[in-house]
Amino acid sequence: MGQLPVARVTPIRPFYQSGVDYAGPIQIRTSKGRGHRAYKGYICLFVCMATRAVHLEAVTDLTSQGFLAAFKRFVSRRGHCADLYSNNGTNFVGAACELRTLVAQENSTMTREIAESLATAGTNWQLSHRELLTSVDFGRVG
Repeated sequence: MGQLPVARVTPIRPFYQSGVDYAGPIQIRTSKGRGHRAYKGYICLFVCMATRAVHLEAVTDLTSQGFLAAFKRFVSRRGHCADLYSNNGTNFVGAACELRTLVAQENSTMTREIAESLATAGTNWQLSHRELLTSVDFGRVG
């Protein structure tokens, strides 16, 4: 059996090192009853690397803006995380680029307090670059 990553075995506060992924699509209804329309939605899963606790956020679409809103809600509830691990999905890559440009810009529309809090928090976003196996690869010899 291989060695576990350091993030899995180091005792730290919950969600200080987290992983993120999406689940869905699911049907979301704004209220109960007949005649109310159901919308397509997704669940953004934040997983604590040390305790395996799970934080769920509802997201309406798979865009970078939707993920940034879910990430903002996660941080306001659980606190800033030092490391955030995710796959190389387009919404995660786009959100990481947007966060980098917001912090790098001097004359942005964000207030100085928000820019300073993002800079001091310094979440290190780690995108995995592993190639995933597809169903065609299973059973292939050589």
